[in-house]
Amino acid sequence: MPWRYVLGAQQDGKWFTSEQTGKNFNQARSYDLFTLEGKAGSVKTGKAVADLEVCPDVWMADISPEPDPDKRSIGVNATWNAQPRIAKQGALTVEAYVKSTSELLAKNGLPKSKAKLTQHLRIDLDKDGEEDVLIAAETYQLREDDAFVPTSTKAGDYSVVYLRRVVDGKVKTQMLVGDFYRKSEDFNVPWSHEVTGLLDLDGDGRLEIIVHSAYYEGATTTVWKLQGSEYVKVLELACGV
Repeated sequence: MPWRYVLGAQQDGKWFTSEQTGKNFNQARSYDLFTLEGKAGSVKTGKAVADLEVCPDVWMADISPEPDPDKRSIGVNATWNAQPRIAKQGALTVEAYVKSTSELLAKNGLPKSKAKLTQHLRIDLDKDGEEDVLIAAETYQLREDDAFVPTSTKAGDYSVVYLRRVVDGKVKTQMLVGDFYRKSEDFNVPWSHEVTGLLDLDGDGRLEIIVHSAYYEGATTTVWKLQGSEYVKVLELACGV
């Protein structure tokens, strides 16, 4: 929400794309809406249709009531509690995560860039009793004619989302998405990334990570699931010009 996109579905361990799901969207269903802060109401859906004008492989559903255009949320139809745990919002100046962000920037060719955290989320993702940490960091400067995301970058700009968790007694860092700009470029349509959902989408008690990425004329939403010792992308919805 609020775009009414059919992100996908899951059944018996298999994940289905927007198109595969949308083609079977042939009956009314109720969806609970979730933000990072908790449940945010519910909606009913009707038929879904393909977005033929822009993204024919992306399907959109009829929604009642109409979603608030200023509020983002994820709708889930499930027989289990899709949000058994809610993330704590941490301070954006914690030294340990400013340092880990600086190290990640240096590793990706930006040793002089200042670490600027935009999200610090703490939550037990895999129900192992240990808090995991998700960090989003970004530094862009919008121009007067930019809307929500920039169209150009300066040297040292970046946007990244990464995960810090304990694996076999050691802290492991995994970058989920990231873009790093080593030189100034005009109209190179940079991406902006953020975590928009931490939900149990398949009923196993472990939380999937939902990341929303946007550029000035489009966006992508990805779902990441723990498989083995790492999170892997199991769903991706992309639409743009």
